[in-house]
Amino acid sequence: MPSQSLVLFSVPVRFSYPACPRPRWVLRILSSLLLGVMLLGSPPSVAAQTCTETDTAVSGINGTKVVSGSHNDIVDDCTTLLGLKDTLRGTASLNWTTTLAMSSWDGITVEGETTPRVTRLSLNRYYGNQLTGTIPDLSSLSSLHTLILNHNQLNGSLTVTHFPTSLHRLFLASNQLTGTIPDLSSLSSLSILNLSYNQLTGTIPDLSSLSSLSILNLSYNQLTGTIPDLSVLTNLGDLDLSHNNFEAGPIPSWVSSLTSLRGLHLTNTNRTGPIPDLSVLTNLYYLDLSHNNFEVGPIPSWVSSLTSLGLLDLTNTNRTGPIPDLSGLTNLHYLDLGHNTFDAGAVPSWVSNMTSLRGLHLTNTNRTGPIPDLSGLT
Repeated sequence: MPSQSLVLFSVPVRFSYPACPRPRWVLRILSSLLLGVMLLGSPPSVAAQTCTETDTAVSGINGTKVVSGSHNDIVDDCTTLLGLKDTLRGTASLNWTTTLAMSSWDGITVEGETTPRVTRLSLNRYYGNQLTGTIPDLSSLSSLHTLILNHNQLNGSLTVTHFPTSLHRLFLASNQLTGTIPDLSSLSSLSILNLSYNQLTGTIPDLSSLSSLSILNLSYNQLTGTIPDLSVLTNLGDLDLSHNNFEAGPIPSWVSSLTSLRGLHLTNTNRTGPIPDLSVLTNLYYLDLSHNNFEVGPIPSWVSSLTSLGLLDLTNTNRTGPIPDLSGLTNLHYLDLGHNTFDAGAVPSWVSNMTSLRGLHLTNTNRTGPIPDLSGLT
């Protein structure tokens, strides 16, 4: 049976002494109350709200079939969430109640036609929430596959035992989490891990057991040490380690083995040495290597072969020489080559033909001559 937490509440008792004497039974009741408070040392308490099979929260879900006996079903999910309601509502008001079907609860997704379970919990500021405190224990939501608590003010360290092993997607971006990233091997089904925009420190732990990861975003933290070998994560489609304090070093050679990558973000990660040949990453759509102290040199010729590129950012990467012809990158939407010491010269004429461009940044690149007609870049 699920455990039941206790909610304490205080009962104010006002003692007054009118001129007329009180009946003895009143005095006995007052004495008993006073003695009870003295013996217990705390206010009286009641059990937290729990769910039953007949509550609308459960019975109101179409086609619900409740497992009898020892529960591991929607009844338990209901009781767990009601016990955490005050914690998870933050500054908002949640409509979680036993009198409303759980399928209509704020931020909750219930799936399963015959034996429904809570599969998704999404509470962030865009839903009117602003959560504070630490991440509560959600481990008993054993069918939860998506947890989205982005854009809150959650603090404290990550406790992996607070997450159910069923999780596939974990979004905790834009909070105030501190401490190190714990061993996540128990969450072996994770396909998306987003811990960006926090205050996490220490090194990246061994993630080799998370073989299903397709998106890994640890950007905008305070991570240190070397970038570990992630070559075993062959399903990675997006890797973002930007804005961390890693030890200075080159782009790891194993990056070239992640041929499924569509996004590679290594902005401001203390990368040095030459920019390696990444031409094998033919699926790349986002390539952001900006704000690194690479070895001085031209834009690599292989960049022109990445015809799927939609974003190319080489800002402040010690690029020199002429700006090469990139007109073959017909899918390019954003091009940023700013703050590099290119040879002095005009804005390349081929830029006018890049009709898919939405952003063009050539700040501080030694451009000279007239500004060309860019009216075709609508």
